Amino acid sequence: MPKNKLRKILSGLSSAILLTALCFGLGRSFGGLRPLGDLIAPSTGIWRHHPTDRHDLKRRLQSSLSEAGLQAVEIEIGDDEIPHLKSESDDALFFAQGFVTSYYRLWQMDFLSRITAGQVAEILGEKALPIDRFFRRMRIPAAARASATMMVSDPVTKGPLAAYTRGVNARIAQIDLSSLPIEYRLFGIFPEPWSDERAAFLLKFMTWELTGYLYDLKMTASKAKLSKEVFELLFPLNVTMPGTILPEMIRADHTSDLQGQSISSHWVNIAKQIPNEVLPDSSNGSNSWAMPARLMTNNRALIANDLHLSYTLPALWFSIQLTSPTMNVYGASLPGAPGVIAGFNDSMGWAVTNGTDDVLDWYSLRYRDERRQEYLFEGTWRPVVSRDEILKVVGQPDEIVKTRETHLGPIVFDDGDKKGVIEIPSGLAAQWTGHTPSNELRSFLMLNRAVTAGDCLLALKGYIAPAQNFVCADRAGRIVYKHAGSFPNRQGRDGRFVVEASGPQNLWQGTLSSEENPTLETSSNLIITANQAPFNGPALSQYGWFFAAPFRALQIRSLLEDKKKWRPEQMIDVQSDTRSMLAKGFKRLVLRESAQIPLKDELKSPACKFGMSEPLVTALEKWTGEHESSSRMAPLLENWFSIVEDSTWKRLIGNRDETHWPTTWRLLHLMEKEPTSAIWDDPATSEIEVLNDRLRESLRATCLSLSDNFDRSILPEWASYQSTTLRHSGRLPGLGRKVRAGGVADSVFANKGQHGPTWKMIVTFEDPPRAWAMTPGGQSGDPSSLNYDVNVDDWSQGKMQSVRFNARKKTK
Repeated sequence: MPKNKLRKILSGLSSAILLTALCFGLGRSFGGLRPLGDLIAPSTGIWRHHPTDRHDLKRRLQSSLSEAGLQAVEIEIGDDEIPHLKSESDDALFFAQGFVTSYYRLWQMDFLSRITAGQVAEILGEKALPIDRFFRRMRIPAAARASATMMVSDPVTKGPLAAYTRGVNARIAQIDLSSLPIEYRLFGIFPEPWSDERAAFLLKFMTWELTGYLYDLKMTASKAKLSKEVFELLFPLNVTMPGTILPEMIRADHTSDLQGQSISSHWVNIAKQIPNEVLPDSSNGSNSWAMPARLMTNNRALIANDLHLSYTLPALWFSIQLTSPTMNVYGASLPGAPGVIAGFNDSMGWAVTNGTDDVLDWYSLRYRDERRQEYLFEGTWRPVVSRDEILKVVGQPDEIVKTRETHLGPIVFDDGDKKGVIEIPSGLAAQWTGHTPSNELRSFLMLNRAVTAGDCLLALKGYIAPAQNFVCADRAGRIVYKHAGSFPNRQGRDGRFVVEASGPQNLWQGTLSSEENPTLETSSNLIITANQAPFNGPALSQYGWFFAAPFRALQIRSLLEDKKKWRPEQMIDVQSDTRSMLAKGFKRLVLRESAQIPLKDELKSPACKFGMSEPLVTALEKWTGEHESSSRMAPLLENWFSIVEDSTWKRLIGNRDETHWPTTWRLLHLMEKEPTSAIWDDPATSEIEVLNDRLRESLRATCLSLSDNFDRSILPEWASYQSTTLRHSGRLPGLGRKVRAGGVADSVFANKGQHGPTWKMIVTFEDPPRAWAMTPGGQSGDPSSLNYDVNVDDWSQGKMQSVRFNARKKTK
């Protein structure tokens, strides 16, 4: 092990382990961790660890292939440790993928699969029980197992999944003390055999991460706090938005008049959500765009993609190339599942972004009595089906968790239950597309082997969850867009609220026809997806209502339309752009209001001088909206807008963790169009207030906040105001990394401090394709490896690496 890496590990672990040792002694364990005495023992401790090494990997892989009786696999792997695997046998190829991936990322894939399986407490102990309780009660393990049954029965996925699992287990069988991943040693456990079900748990983890939003609960609370007029002003359902994916498409083929419903209000207070690692981030999303050949200097189509998720070390995605007679694909794989999730092959490629659709509904039920063992549906009392499940807890007795289920979905919590990571009001039942058994792996493996962009539509038939925007392009210049997934048919019912389920009319009436999902085939259109609404019109509510504000999409379009022709490598600068249209729009409003009192006077306040040699208004006029790491205006504008948002909605609606707030786009629009609206007036004051008053008060609070938390003599740099941290995948202290980076939620480089671009890719379909890619971190999941965090600094600066893609030899 390199000495510098060993020192780094021991230094980082001191806060979690050494302190415990001082308090409890070297022979005591704490929080699931092994006693420190075991960790530093010369014969069994961390000193015996051998870091991952590509030469060791090659030897071990060839040995395992021989023992398994499989055909040979060529493996090329350079200093970047990105494997390029080639075989004449698909079975051997996927075996090798499973082996290689688990060699580098076994702990990561094991840990992530345990989350939706409800088995985290087996490693982390009692503190992880809320995570396990929630996922067990949400009945996600049952959905994953049903999906695994589909996967092993489908001829497209059966063989790859079985071979991949064999490869993982071949690697596990070779592990001894010296090659045991550090995390297992810290917790004093050994990896269990891998199974096909574990891949299904991983895929369900991604489905929950991208669709498990609880906005219905908060929106119902918001509606209860507002008058009908104010609610409709703040939350207009059918609004024409700029920057939709299909800008010319307005669909009105569904009823535009939402049917009335009995909104559940028997629960008044929504318990606060507890910060945790499994509640889907409200910013989960991504960017993608497809450039038609006419806009490129090489006259070839291009696709770009960056996937926005929580930062981890190792990075969530594992770069790999897979070559056999049936495929030659390169891209981002999900550790634990065969194939590539986002990538390209010899003749085509595909990009994905979150659809941001509403596919999870919550219902209140009318129970017979306080025991809640029967509920009324269609005039008949139906039984609640209860099951006891065992949660294993390291160092503690097993816990029995009672799960409850109705015919429409699980009841996550009842009165008296021990709460989970998300405190959901008792007695509510969930209906979620993620509960549907599904085989998304089939779609991705078919994309791996696709020849043309048109093949995407065939690959996506039957795709269920998570709902995604797929953009495909090929060497012939064809581009295909598909809003893919299974979407509930609510028959015109407003899906934004908790409703009482008294009969079928309150529930989903099947699903929308997949043929109706937004689709476009073109060779001349520029396609941009950034989690924004796919189209405008009344029919949009059939898909959802919390689509991302269009700032990123509009900024991408603005950049791409700035040139008549683009060189492929110039897309790197587009992906690293840190300008925010939200911030620029807010700046424009501030300058508009700056000529009026009282804001005019506040802008001259000594508290907002921060040592600037020019007036604050002049500095604002010069600022371009960029959020580079060194920017000093970005912290002021972001903090200012945030205080305006918080003070406005807290007063009108309530706390963010208990209610749903209007989007930033809606707030900016109201500032522009309704500067004298009553929403800006605080009834507690004697004077009638307008937007200018709110801006004055918020600026004063901003300057005080920045002065109290940073140097009073100068505005802080953006990298200090928004620190960027890549945490260890298991959240072990000392095994993460802080980095200086720019970007903000609404910029193309959508860095939010602990969330943002986790895989960046640009592909131009020359012959052979040329590509660039980047992940925040290296290939190895071993903290002692020099490739553990090797790419972090380049990633933070917007750099990308040229991809080495081995094209197939052409046959005459």
